[in-house]
Amino acid sequence: MVVMPLFLLMKLVLINLKRMEDFKYKAWHDDEQNWKMGIFYFNPADPRIFPPKRIKQLGWTLNFARWQAWLVLLLIMLLIAFLGKLS
Repeated sequence: MVVMPLFLLMKLVLINLKRMEDFKYKAWHDDEQNWKMGIFYFNPADPRIFPPKRIKQLGWTLNFARWQAWLVLLLIMLLIAFLGKLS
């Protein structure tokens, strides 16, 4: 009997946290200071490596404030160079 109300309370708390997190991400995404030259996303406070692009329908971009994003970029460049050597 106690489990169901506790479960519902936890669900409400998680939904609220998700909304707060979405609001924070939207505020970061809309902040001009986080976009270098208008196209490069750079926000050290954002833990995401792949945030959505400014026009979200166009896909994802890299958060260049994260070292993991630079690693992904390096791996992509190495893959392109390796595939270029094969042909």
